[in-house]
Amino acid sequence: MHIQSAQFLAIFDQDMRGDTDLHDKVYYTVTRPKFQALVETMAALPEPQTVLEIGTSRFSRQLKRACPHWEVHTLDLGPSQREVSEAAGVTFHCGNILEPLPAPRDYYDLIIFSEVIEHLQGNPRRALRHLRECLRPGGRLLLTTPNLSRLINRVKLLLGRSPVPEIGPPEWWGGHMREYTFPEIRNMLSRENFILELGGPHMYWDGIDFYLKSGPFERKEDSGKVEFQRRFGGWKMPIGLVYALLTNRIAQWIPSLRHGMLVVARRPV
Repeated sequence: MHIQSAQFLAIFDQDMRGDTDLHDKVYYTVTRPKFQALVETMAALPEPQTVLEIGTSRFSRQLKRACPHWEVHTLDLGPSQREVSEAAGVTFHCGNILEPLPAPRDYYDLIIFSEVIEHLQGNPRRALRHLRECLRPGGRLLLTTPNLSRLINRVKLLLGRSPVPEIGPPEWWGGHMREYTFPEIRNMLSRENFILELGGPHMYWDGIDFYLKSGPFERKEDSGKVEFQRRFGGWKMPIGLVYALLTNRIAQWIPSLRHGMLVVARRPV
């Protein structure tokens, strides 16, 4: 049985309700639309039997619960998620996608590469090459990433502000090192011998509820503590509602101004 969006979201929401970590609870609440978009896209593709998630999150464990007959793997930079992944029946690999991967070659029906490419501290084409090697011929890469040309970034540039987050101290891992436009992603995939099946700017970050609830996660340089900064709280809520309605409508009219992008690319047979 292929994955069902409603079934997956019921598992997702159950986990979210039981979350005791405030950071995780906020993160998964505001990013729910992205996970919904991923699952709806997967449901429209041929059912995979082998799946690899890049960057370990709850998503791989939730996929295994929703589709226990799937062979689900995950790959992360460090081993901190190994125990919880393996307890859920998910095979864990530790490695860096900028290097040849420890995961098997020519093996996966589907690789999920969601909100990772913008964090890479190296050439993303190298990562795409390694991921293609792990896909079986005909296997697919499902990629999501922020759209550099989104509306708010264009406004920031007009005001003389940088559209990307500030780079943190060298000892921190994280932050967006480089964001991309859709033509850049499309061209990199083509040059690394992928066939683009569908994709482009996507509405998963442009819902009214997302704009009202979302905000940046900021790490304090002195303490290292991660804090969530809600964009529109208190007296700002009426302003936020107008902003959310206007931005949502513009994103519907002009796809290139949408906040995120979603792409499905296939390794040639």
